[in-house]
Amino acid sequence: MTGRRLTACTVVATLVAAFGGCTVIIAPPGDVEEDFSLSAPLDAAGSLLVDWGNGDVSVIVDDTVDQIAVTGTKRVLATSREAADEAMINFDIEIDSGDEDNPQTIVRFDAPQFDVAVIYVADVEVRVPAGITLTVESAAGTVRVQGNTNHTGITVENGDVVVLQQNGDADVDVGNGDVQIESMAGDVEVTGQTGRVTVSADPGETGSLTVAINVGSIALAVPADTPASLTLGTDVGSIDANLEGFNAEDVHATGKSLTATLNGGGGEIDARTNTGNVSFEALQP
Repeated sequence: MTGRRLTACTVVATLVAAFGGCTVIIAPPGDVEEDFSLSAPLDAAGSLLVDWGNGDVSVIVDDTVDQIAVTGTKRVLATSREAADEAMINFDIEIDSGDEDNPQTIVRFDAPQFDVAVIYVADVEVRVPAGITLTVESAAGTVRVQGNTNHTGITVENGDVVVLQQNGDADVDVGNGDVQIESMAGDVEVTGQTGRVTVSADPGETGSLTVAINVGSIALAVPADTPASLTLGTDVGSIDANLEGFNAEDVHATGKSLTATLNGGGGEIDARTNTGNVSFEALQP
């Protein structure tokens, strides 16, 4: 992944300047957009990496496609139209293959890294066949994945993550941003620095649901018949666990922590935040 990285305080505006770590551009005279469309067969290993810079990423499982279809819009912001046009020439969206040790298909955001007078952004939609192993790595922007039926791994430095209709393990690591996951089956693991985490999941009889963040609230919901050991904790905040519907035993609760055995135990549910509230309840049928 290359290209200048945006932060949560990037403001689009005309000149490029730096103020306290935020990029400020005042109504750019150089603002150029270009659509792109690519397609390629999925690697035989069935593994896809989306290696992205700045911009929103949407990955959708589409049963009607038998290859990867990539569409979107590239945008370059610069101090002049001429500079933006020139920068666009060096801004590519590519589909590559991995090597023998790591066979996979790679959708890549490729832009110059150290051009301080130019910002490169691209919003992309990737349509893929069912059953892929998916990895998304993004610098800044919202990442949305819908309908995957295999492992999904997402790493985002600055931006929100939304995973819907997931059927397979999901691992999410976010620097700054909110996380929403709806998982129908599989383990779920979320780590992050700052942001709210909301997870509705069915980890099964021996699966795991773990969340660990520094600053932010956590809200979890699982089926009432889920067998698991439950651990909830916060250093600064409160615990709100509604155990109605569960067969809950060995319940030990304080204002900052709660442990319990649900439905005889089996899997693991563990949610911890340093600063923020934690809530837990049964999924509504």
